[in-house]
Formats: sequence, structure tokens, C-alpha cells
Amino acid sequence: MNEHFSGVTSFDIFLLASPEVLLDPTQIEQTAAWESELESLDWVTKVRGVTSIYRAIDSAIWYRTESGLPPTFAAARASVDWARQMQESNVRSVINDTRNQIRVRVMVNATGFREVARLSESAERLARERLDPQITVEAGGSYWLIGRVIGDIVRSQTRGLGFCVASLFVIMMLGLRSLRVGLLAQLPNVLPAITMMGSVAWTQQFPVKRCRIQKVC
Repeated sequence: MNEHFSGVTSFDIFLLASPEVLLDPTQIEQTAAWESELESLDWVTKVRGVTSIYRAIDSAIWYRTESGLPPTFAAARASVDWARQMQESNVRSVINDTRNQIRVRVMVNATGFREVARLSESAERLARERLDPQITVEAGGSYWLIGRVIGDIVRSQTRGLGFCVASLFVIMMLGLRSLRVGLLAQLPNVLPAITMMGSVAWTQQFPVKRCRIQKVC
């Protein structure tokens, strides 16, 4: 599945707040620092957000700032408007028309759905730690969604299996009037489930480890 149908592996981090917060120069600097910190991680290959638009415009008009980011709210807003006139679709992919939502795309070298979902949670936690508390941080993307769904299914199946095993144990123990025999009677039920879950976990993790060793993601 991963080898034949997966393309560029990525997930999105959505930053939601009022335009006055998202386009505030201090917040833009914090967002750029968070993106740089993300990009320095081993499992991240590239980060693309609205700060890349600011830096592209800085190369053309020069903000006169060391960071290459707009120094005022008015400059940030004008930069977004100007960039939208030149490349509307590209700008809309990272910041919406009302300027209250920014999408940061994070490309990673993992290939497993559950692995990508776990990495997105790490990036989400880092954003909450680094950015203004007024900003709502949410992860998204197809890989993130599928990974979360798989995780929920695994957790629900595990809880269901645990409930069944516990119920059968109580019934067998009361029926046979022996704690030892009740425990032994669970082996035929538990061993196949453990084998199946172990096989799924191994096959899900193996492509990720192989990908990291070969450095070809």
C-alpha cells in the first residue's frame, strides 16, 4: 500500500486566530522560529507556510529587517494582498481570504500512516508551546486522518478484546470453580489475538525503519 500508492508524505498544521494576531509582526517571528525548529528535526524534510511568502516578497521589495519578515501589521497584510494578486491559488493554500487561518504543510520522511499521525501530534504540541495562546492549533491532512482512524480502530479493538477476555475469565472461573483453570482457559483466546496484533504492528513499523535506514524517503 505505502510503496505503490503513497506520494509525498505530509501533514498540515492549521493556525486559527484573528488577523490581528496571525499578522502581528511578533507572532510572525514566533511562527518563523517554530517552522525553523520543525525543519531542523530529523524526520522533517521541508516546511512550507506563509512565512515563505513573506521571504519571497522581501527579496523583491526588502522589508529592511534582519529576518526578512514584515515589520508591521500593515506590511504583513499588504504583502498577503500583493502575493494573492500574483499567485492567488498558492497564497490561498497557506492563508485564507479572511486571514484568520494559516496552513503550514510539513513534509516528513516517514511512510506509515500511524507514524505520520504521531509525528503530527508532536508538531502540534510544539506549536502550542511556541506560539501565542490565542492561536488555536489543529493538525490535519489525509495521512493524519487515516493514521488517527487506524489508531482509534486499534484502541477500540484492544478494549473490546480486553473486555471479552475478562468476561470469559470470570465465567470460566465461576463455572469451573478454579482460578488456575480459568486463567489457562484463556490461552486459546488470547494467543491468536496477540499473534495477529503483533504481525500488524511489525508490518506497519517495518517500512518506516527501512525507509530511515536507506534515507530515500
